[in-house]
Amino acid sequence: MQLDSMGYNIGVGMFGLNLSKYQLSLLTKLGIEEVIIGIDKDYLGIDTDEYNEFVKRVNKLIKRLKGYFKISVIVDCDGLLDYKDSPTDKGKEIFDKLFKERISV
Repeated sequence: MQLDSMGYNIGVGMFGLNLSKYQLSLLTKLGIEEVIIGIDKDYLGIDTDEYNEFVKRVNKLIKRLKGYFKISVIVDCDGLLDYKDSPTDKGKEIFDKLFKERISV
């Protein structure tokens, strides 16, 4: 709902990093070309064990999506978000900045 209120009317809540075969099938049937992973910031800094775990979890999701979609990831390297914030929690200006700086994989 936050994403929609910012003018981005296409988004899917994942409720964590779970992606079932059924969900993957639905995304492919919808003709989705790009998946942008923008999950909660579960790390305090990019030089932490938490960040390394975050990367492992995101990479696992990327493996499931690769070959079906163009993929990019929203990562907060500048400390714009607080711990456990989603990319939309700080408002449209911060989200737009994170969105523009997303990393293509």
